[in-house]
Amino acid sequence: MQPESRNGSADSLSDGSDGTKWESYSNYEQVSRRVSKSVADALDAYALLHSAHQEQATIQTDLAADARSDILSAALRLVVEIRKDRESVEEYDEILERWEGDDGYIAKFQDATLHQQMPGWMFQFVLDIREAAWELGYLQAGRRTKQEPESEVERDTEKMFEGM
Repeated sequence: MQPESRNGSADSLSDGSDGTKWESYSNYEQVSRRVSKSVADALDAYALLHSAHQEQATIQTDLAADARSDILSAALRLVVEIRKDRESVEEYDEILERWEGDDGYIAKFQDATLHQQMPGWMFQFVLDIREAAWELGYLQAGRRTKQEPESEVERDTEKMFEGM
């Protein structure tokens, strides 16, 4: 009996090398919701920190740590996929140039003390997070768009098939 994954029924995977099997299941809609929530949390965290700094409010270290966690988590969820798809989406190369390396946003972010100051580059960092999630399709999954009304021919054809 295969164990049930937390997202639904399991599939079995094996790399064939030692006979090890992994139980897996990927539900894109659920993954998309998690990534979408992570991105929304990152944007909210940035907006909260930015507003607090603009108003010269005291920012507690635990609030700054929570905001850092939300922003870094969203970036790390996306960076691997951005790397994989960098050749197919022009914007990814630009994003990775800003994010990676000793002077990249991720390295700078890890050194920043967010309860003391709000680095100006963070605005672009969170915009990049949002743009990457959109381009990867996570923010678009499950959206419904209004379709053009069916033509009379399409309706008649559907009725024919429904009657079979």
